[in-house]
Amino acid sequence: PPDRRSDGGVYKPAKRATAYLVDSTIPPSLVPFRASREAAILKGLGQGSGTSKGPFLQERINLNNVMNKAVFGTARAVGDLIRGGPEG
Repeated sequence: PPDRRSDGGVYKPAKRATAYLVDSTIPPSLVPFRASREAAILKGLGQGSGTSKGPFLQERINLNNVMNKAVFGTARAVGDLIRGGPEG
């Protein structure tokens, strides 16, 4: 019953962190920053500094790379065959 709840039955939304550290586990875990660090991150975003963005380069062979080379390689070979020689 509402009269026996410690908060009097009033809904209070939970405090949710708005800045997280994403660790390298599978699946990744979201670890909230402490309040002061979170405030600094949000202040930096508000001032337009954004977040660091580095390129994601995956050099290993995977199905996507193989299929990409197969499709475009075949298209290039057919085009070369029709034109009578490789492009220069």
